[in-house]
Amino acid sequence: MLSLKNKPLFLIFTLFFIHNSSAQIDEYLKELDRLKNNIDKIKIEPKKDSIKIKKILKHGESFELTSKDSSNNTATFQILIITQTHQWKFADTTNIEKGSLTTILPDYLSRLPNFLISNNIIAVGTASYEGNESKEFNRSQVRAKTIVNVIKQNLDLSNNRKFYILPIGKFKYSNSEYRNDSSHQRPVIIVGTIDSKTDPDIDIKQALYNALTNNEVIKIDLEKYSRISDMKLEEY
Repeated sequence: MLSLKNKPLFLIFTLFFIHNSSAQIDEYLKELDRLKNNIDKIKIEPKKDSIKIKKILKHGESFELTSKDSSNNTATFQILIITQTHQWKFADTTNIEKGSLTTILPDYLSRLPNFLISNNIIAVGTASYEGNESKEFNRSQVRAKTIVNVIKQNLDLSNNRKFYILPIGKFKYSNSEYRNDSSHQRPVIIVGTIDSKTDPDIDIKQALYNALTNNEVIKIDLEKYSRISDMKLEEY
């Protein structure tokens, strides 16, 4: 052990330690500066589809998503997802949990101009995990039709636009984490094509499937619905 009685030797060791520690700290700081400069130069690109969040709404979110089909044609969609107490009421095909679909849908769509000029509007029907798969698929189908009927009855839209229903069936998982509240599995979803940003030869169904399942901002696990991989787009 180094004795404090030998003060000159102790002082030499102390100064040597301080000097080397300071040098190491300086190196660490320089390395951090180099890392920061490198990070600042990095351009973060979307890994999958081009994604832009358009609006955060009181009871949901609206996204503008750009997607492609297998022929590399591009489509841009406006996607409205209504949740947070305004999703479908359990086992119901006409009513949401709070409020009125007849009031809420026109209000939201009127604030999203892309829907008002879109030539293709798609209503996505959902159902939660409870119940028989076939029965819940039918329920999701009726819910999609309800959305289209409400839009037609309450918005002044041009006659040349097309409406489609896209029932994606029931949420496939019934883990205990969902059993207390499955309401988030019954969102009201509406999609409109942004025609000025969509190729005329686009395979809408394929591009829409990619947009709904191949992105990092939609927080609902749409790929976990029973008919999403075999989705059928039907004009209505």
